[in-house]
Amino acid sequence: MSAPRRALALTLLLLAACQATPVPVPTTPVGEPITVPAGFDVEGHRGNRGNLFPGNTLPAYASALAMGVDTIEADMQISAEGQVFMGHDDDLEHTGCTWAGEGRAPSSKISRLNTAQIGQFDCHTQIDGIQPPPRLDTFLDAFFAAAGPETALNLELKQRSNADADVYLQALIAYDQGCDHCLRGRLILQSFQWSALRYARANYGDAIEFRAAILDKRGKLAEIEEARAYAEIWSPKHPLVTPELLAEVQALDMQAIPWTVNEPARMRELITMGVDGIITDYPDLLLQLIGRAPTP
Repeated sequence: MSAPRRALALTLLLLAACQATPVPVPTTPVGEPITVPAGFDVEGHRGNRGNLFPGNTLPAYASALAMGVDTIEADMQISAEGQVFMGHDDDLEHTGCTWAGEGRAPSSKISRLNTAQIGQFDCHTQIDGIQPPPRLDTFLDAFFAAAGPETALNLELKQRSNADADVYLQALIAYDQGCDHCLRGRLILQSFQWSALRYARANYGDAIEFRAAILDKRGKLAEIEEARAYAEIWSPKHPLVTPELLAEVQALDMQAIPWTVNEPARMRELITMGVDGIITDYPDLLLQLIGRAPTP
């Protein structure tokens, strides 16, 4: 990372603050470093959510980038006017953002608010002035200002219909075309709605390069085998991972990157099993565990 980019990331890092709903603090020690294969993927969940950063905010993303994660994991939502914003929940109050405008908020749901109204919500990053959820293009601008040349993006498609997938993909394609295909080789799209990934592959696979990750709460091998037609990554809730299922999935030539793993002891277990990466609220602990001390 160049000096200006590192400076930007660290500046945003220093401006961050506590989040409304703290993530449980890990109780197990990191212990001795463990060796991982080349290409092991350290993913910062919603940025660096565990270390007192409001998730899906610019400071959370910048903090994770500054410490040297391989991938930023983030979520997208769609406003009433069809603009894409970063956010885990449609309801801003669920993630600790509060209305800072005059009178009562017209709604707390991104899907019922326009850009100007969303701009009146404060997500409490303790940066001077109101800090609303960032728009997708603002997030991507900040990402490319601070990210290393190989840092990836893992963006979750949250959708109610294929029309939502159209909005997400068209916004990403527009940005990619405007930056001379800067997303090429970096973009992962994930979803619990596997049909969204199948739709994205079928309708936009020729327009933008991406890998697809199926978010999994069931762990049914037959379903995973079927998804291999359009997805390259199996991303299960971490208790689903067993040595047997992991071997079956990797035999399909799929990567296994479980979520959301915050206890170092469990990180160690999964690495020993042979997972290809881990999504965590505490990327600093994972980096320590694999012998990659967070970048100062």
